[in-house]
Amino acid sequence: MMLKIEGEEYLTAGESAQHLNVSAATFTKFQKLYKLQSLSRPGMGQRKFFKKSDLEPLLQFRPTNAKGQVG
Repeated sequence: MMLKIEGEEYLTAGESAQHLNVSAATFTKFQKLYKLQSLSRPGMGQRKFFKKSDLEPLLQFRPTNAKGQVG
């Protein structure tokens, strides 16, 4: 459920994880490690949204296997 506010795209945590090609658990770690700011909207429950442009720098990180190969 992507939101668009003032021309900026916002993604849910699940959509953000998919966009970065990481698991939900890894995205949660990214939230804490990189202090990603989230947005809550009235009437949307506890759902948090993340600015897509804030996620772009994280695309450089790719999951690797035990041998250090991108997988």
